[in-house]
Parts: sequence; structure tokens; C-alpha cells
Amino acid sequence: MDNLANFNKVDHMNNTNNKPVEEGFEGQQFILLSEADLLRCSAHPIVSQLYPLTFGYYPSAPSHRVHREEGKRGWSLHYCLHGKGKLKLAGKTFSINEGMAFILPPFEKHTYETDRKHPWSTVWVRFEGYTAKQYIDLLGATLAKPTLHIPDVKNLLHSYQQLYAERRMYYSVLDLIGISHFLGLFLTQAARKLKPLSARQLSSDEQIQKSIRFMEKNIHRDCRLDDFVASSGMSARNYSRRFRTLTGISPMNYFIQMKLNEAGHKLQSTALTIEQIAESLGYTDPLYFSRIFRKTQGISPSTYRREQIEGV
Repeated sequence: MDNLANFNKVDHMNNTNNKPVEEGFEGQQFILLSEADLLRCSAHPIVSQLYPLTFGYYPSAPSHRVHREEGKRGWSLHYCLHGKGKLKLAGKTFSINEGMAFILPPFEKHTYETDRKHPWSTVWVRFEGYTAKQYIDLLGATLAKPTLHIPDVKNLLHSYQQLYAERRMYYSVLDLIGISHFLGLFLTQAARKLKPLSARQLSSDEQIQKSIRFMEKNIHRDCRLDDFVASSGMSARNYSRRFRTLTGISPMNYFIQMKLNEAGHKLQSTALTIEQIAESLGYTDPLYFSRIFRKTQGISPSTYRREQIEGV
């Protein structure tokens, strides 16, 4: 967090009368892309996927309060580095503490403000693009549950620094691609460091990871779905549904792909026969192993090995 103190400072106003203000804090950063640049962003095939409208950092924001009857264009992510505050959205009030973030949907009425005794320090970004909603879904935020818990912020702040470093007076096409890239990295780091507020959800995620570790240790066996369910400690129905949510595929397909990835490695880096590789991965029938390999990889194991050796 202290790294942010080393950023270049912009002109600021000191709020000495304690009246609520939206911006104008000592050491603040506030980057706003011009309408002309936003038009270029929306028209570019790469940048149009995701781009910022505005982003910035408040090292300390006493008396900070923002109220918007109609919200604003784009999605917003606000992250509380220090201090605390509160958010009012969709008729509900949410407490925001250090290590928490909140998401604001486009054009939704909202109010957020710092705590007067413990004013917050925040970074934020407002963004849009064809994939913007997919990033919001990745974060798991909804109108009813707009808050996130992201206690480990080192990589998140590094990503913000990279985004801020891309600021320009005038943007070239490559500049715009750069800020699109670093915005995606910032949101991805937020998702990676996300800790579910739901203890039940956190528990299920850990149980899925436990079953994946079981797969890794038993890659040489002919395991069944019941084995993975038992290793997780979950019910079969909840396990399969949660596993697919986290990975995008079923547990058995995940295990098969894990075996085939290991098979590819052995074909490329060892002199083991195809029969030996199949047996080492729990396949007692080498012909069945070859059929599975061809079905998923598009070529036979022997062809795969030859192409890897010849560099085809």
C-alpha cells in the first residue's frame, strides 16, 4: 500500500471545512479519458472489449461523499485500502471496511461515503466494453450483493500502478490497447485475490481444491466420480455442480484431461512405450488409451511423439 505514496501527485484542494465533497483530496490521482478517446476505444476491435472511462486513487479522503440519483455510465469497482465507509445501493446499506470492494452497476442510483472518524483511502476504476459484464460475473458481484472481500492487495495494487503508468496526454492506438490490457489484469487480480464473504462458499471451494489434489496424487489410478466426491466431503450433487462452476467442465473430464496432459509430457520427454505410459496413468488397455488420446488431441500418441521430436 505504501507504494502508492510514491506516485506523482496532482493539483489538489484541502477540505478544511469538513463539508461533503466528491473529489479534491491531497495527493489524489484522477484520470478521465476524453470523449474522443472513448469513441476510439469503442470502435477498436481489441480495445472495445474492455476499457476504462476513469480511474484513480485517493490516499485519504475525509468528508468524501458521492450521491448520484441516476448513477453513471459503465461499471465501477471501488476498493478500500484503509479506513472505512458505507454504501447505499438498491435500497440497502452496506458497511465497507479495509480490504473490501464494492461494485456499482451502470445508471443505478447510489450513495457512498467515508467514515468521518476513520476516513478511507481508495482506488477505483469505472469501465465498459463487450466483456465488462463477464468480468463482473467473474467477481461474483450482483445488485443485491455488491460487496467483495479482497484482503491480499499486493498484486492488485501493482496492477493498478501499471494501469496508472499508462496514462497519457494523448493516446496512440497502442496506448489504448495497453490500458485495456492493464485494466483486464487489474480486474483479473481482483478476482484471483477474492475471498468469498460466505463461509459456506469458501468451504466448498476448499473442498473442490482438496478433490483436485486427490486427482493429482492418484493420476496413476482408474478413479471414479465417487472417489472424488468422497475426497471432497461434499454431496455428489453439490460437488459436481460446484466443480463445473469453478472449472467449466465435469470432474471426470477434468481428471481425463489431467491424465492426457501428463501423457503428452511423457511422450515428449521420456522413452517409455505407449503401453507403459498408458499403464502408468491407470489405463490397463493401451488401445483404449490411444482412442481417448486421439479423440481429445486429434492425433494418435505415436504421431504426437513423432511430431514433438521432429518439431512439426
